[in-house]
Amino acid sequence: MPLVRGISHVAIMTADLDRSAAFYCDTFGATLVDLEEVPFGRVGIIKLGPGNGLNLFEITTNPHTTGRTTMFDRGHVDHFGLEVTDADAFWALRDRLVTEGHSTGEVTDFGPIIGFGFTDPDGMQCEINLVLDPTLAGSHAPQPYASAAR
Repeated sequence: MPLVRGISHVAIMTADLDRSAAFYCDTFGATLVDLEEVPFGRVGIIKLGPGNGLNLFEITTNPHTTGRTTMFDRGHVDHFGLEVTDADAFWALRDRLVTEGHSTGEVTDFGPIIGFGFTDPDGMQCEINLVLDPTLAGSHAPQPYASAAR
């Protein structure tokens, strides 16, 4: 039996906490549950869903508030993936992020999971994932998703 259920939050540096909070709340239906001034800047707590969220840190003197675009050249934490509740949510978020200019919409097939990338307002590259097979059996190298079943 695992001792951990999942990740409670991911801490993200941002140049503009209000802009980033609005992006995650408006795009993903998340909730800003706390916003406070602290000695080093401002902190916003975003609840994405049951038991998980983002902690947004706006520290004006921090040089790491802008994300890097090159995968595996982004630092200690390269990116995070958000798992959607179902296929309808996956396609709705894909369409929304494409419309808003945060994603190309290109879907990748990993076997038991499909996903697509998006870029947040600070330039951080992230993923949206739909688990097709919870056993995660049949994983393969990433390839373009070519299913007409949408």
